[in-house]
Amino acid sequence: MEQNEKDEILEKMNQVSIDQRDNAQNRLEVSQILEKDPENKELLDKLDVLSEENKELYNTSVKLESKLLGKKM
Repeated sequence: MEQNEKDEILEKMNQVSIDQRDNAQNRLEVSQILEKDPENKELLDKLDVLSEENKELYNTSVKLESKLLGKKM
């Protein structure tokens, strides 16, 4: 793998990490509000969407790391 390919993967990994951090912060904020209002349907739906996004981000991260390390998935 050429250096420019590695740099591109690392750049994508950095962005995914930032997105994961932001997602975690959003999930924390939603769950803290839900502690006070556990029946809030809108927030429950938002938490569900955030959880799905988190799974996608995790899978993307794993794929990028595997690609960088030259491992087959």
